[in-house]
Amino acid sequence: MTTSAGSPLRLFARAYLVVAATTAADGLIALLFAPYLATRAISLDLIGLLLAAHGLAALASRLPAGLLYRPQRARRLLVAALGVASVAAGLLPQADHPLAFAMLRLASGAAFGVATTTSMARFMDTLSPGVDRPRAMGYYSASLALGLT
Repeated sequence: MTTSAGSPLRLFARAYLVVAATTAADGLIALLFAPYLATRAISLDLIGLLLAAHGLAALASRLPAGLLYRPQRARRLLVAALGVASVAAGLLPQADHPLAFAMLRLASGAAFGVATTTSMARFMDTLSPGVDRPRAMGYYSASLALGLT
């Protein structure tokens, strides 16, 4: 892994760190979510369904996010998505019914899908012609995976 002045790693280190931090925060919530719900006397099968809701919402939001994406909209999409994810995460401890948990996890999942899709599209738009695109995309994907570990 070289880090010469023109390498994608050095040029986009901040973007990679933001993606890793976003994914790590989302993963941390998922990690803590199941034990938290278990303390609320929610059945394991319902906990599994609630956890899956996040991934399904993220998956379902990616195509619309990609279709809505325009470089001039990227900042607004990212701010909105990260705002929704933050509010949903903040409200989770106050939720007192499985439906409320489900709605918050759906909102969080959709926001995660929009944020990661928008950030990837914006990232690819900012690459100059001289940048090694496959390598830059590899680092981007690795930053997503880093956040999950």
